[in-house]
Amino acid sequence: MPSASLRRATVSQSGFVENLSSWLPYGLQQRDFQNALDALYDYFHAVNTALMGRGLEWMENTVRAAAVSNIISDLAQAAVAKHSNGLVVNRKHNGHPDLIPHGTYPDDSVQSGEEGVEIKSTRGRVADTHGARTGWVCQFNYKVDPEAIIAARWPTVVEHIYLAHLDPSLYRRNIRQTELGTHTSTPDAEGMRVLRAGLLYEDLSVR
Repeated sequence: MPSASLRRATVSQSGFVENLSSWLPYGLQQRDFQNALDALYDYFHAVNTALMGRGLEWMENTVRAAAVSNIISDLAQAAVAKHSNGLVVNRKHNGHPDLIPHGTYPDDSVQSGEEGVEIKSTRGRVADTHGARTGWVCQFNYKVDPEAIIAARWPTVVEHIYLAHLDPSLYRRNIRQTELGTHTSTPDAEGMRVLRAGLLYEDLSVR
């Protein structure tokens, strides 16, 4: 069996649902998400091959899960923006949403806008947000193989990509019990139903 550090996850060509172009917003195409997945898989393959070459653990097992999710979200944002016909990365630091239609907001920068797509990633069922808002949400659900034996481990893969238009009525608020906690919002049961109805891609090759 070849070393896991040299494996690269591959995009499942049969994983994309049919007729995506009939409903994707802002001129998005299947190829935009395929390119985003390829960018993610190239990154993890290159980084982990370098780490393993120095006798170090994979990045996914070294940094916190939240950091991995942030990296996936950032890489997906950049890749979709690079390959799409009309979306660009929001130039406002911590602005919402992450991707906005080019020319819609001054200097392609907005603190809080309704036009565009927010990119989320999670190792769980659904990603938290810092506030319930109206707009398009694209969620990448990924899986990190828990196998302890490096040679038998599969690379990290994106199992699902969802894209849906959500509004505040589809979220529940997560109240923190201490002053140190940050309040977040998460799609509720109906919000999850709406999000999952917007399935773009599914790859269950790694179980």
